[in-house]
Amino acid sequence: MKIVIATGSPTRQKIFSNLGISFLTHPTDIDEVLFPAENIENAVIRLAQRKAKTAFSELSTEEDVLVLAFDSLVALDDLVFGKPKNKEEAFDWFQLFRGKRVKAFSGVGIVGMRNGEKFETSFLEKSWIHFRKNSTDEQIRQFLAIGDWEGKAGGITVEGAGAWLVEKIEGDFPNVLGVPVQRIGEKLRELKIDPLEVFYERK
Repeated sequence: MKIVIATGSPTRQKIFSNLGISFLTHPTDIDEVLFPAENIENAVIRLAQRKAKTAFSELSTEEDVLVLAFDSLVALDDLVFGKPKNKEEAFDWFQLFRGKRVKAFSGVGIVGMRNGEKFETSFLEKSWIHFRKNSTDEQIRQFLAIGDWEGKAGGITVEGAGAWLVEKIEGDFPNVLGVPVQRIGEKLRELKIDPLEVFYERK
């Protein structure tokens, strides 16, 4: 089965590479704007599934294929954060995050074809990021100067320098990076697809 990751995120691609999975990338270009008053949980599922369906249709293949797509948002109370437009906006956000418990939402869309039959599903995974309350403005600026915040939901990364601004993680750690690995395995098994069978070649 051909494995296609519908994302241009280097972090997500690195996760799949570290899992020893051979895959193709097929980023999609869709409008990621949220609907007025849209629930954040519904939004990440809707966007992830739309990316998966778009990538699947663009591949226009009749062979066995599995397409995985993702969307991530973070929330603090009633505020929802996508990707910061610039370093100044990211700095303002990190000042808000300091000492707070921030929710990280990942939506995953799955679409594919196996033995001539199309399948699809989607799901949501949540984790919580506790930010250190004693991080200084200068430490935040030092982190932002490295550039790891770019292209991340909320500007947040818990790998590399970003880890020093975080006190602890609740829930699935890979989910904070945008790929809830264990839940993907569970969903594939619900579709009668064994991850060990489709992701790895037998020697």
